Amino acid sequence: MNLLGNLICLIFGGFAAALGNLFGGMVLCITVVGIPWGLQCFKIAGLVLWPFGRQVTDIPCSELDNDNEEIGEEDEENNGYSPADTE
Repeated sequence: MNLLGNLICLIFGGFAAALGNLFGGMVLCITVVGIPWGLQCFKIAGLVLWPFGRQVTDIPCSELDNDNEEIGEEDEENNGYSPADTE
């Protein structure tokens, strides 16, 4: 069933969308700032080209988790205010 869905998607716009994402990724990779977005465009092009049977998952970044610990040092129960601030 995945093969049939992928072929229908490929014929009815998947190929054009993949080419658009590939072209956009190449344009974005010209500048240093656009490289992360360009690489994501290449990944999206693969998903658009053959979407059925794939799964997109969120992978948490450990660097972001470490930054949140530094920010969250304040008292979370009082929304960052200590009892001395409320008097």
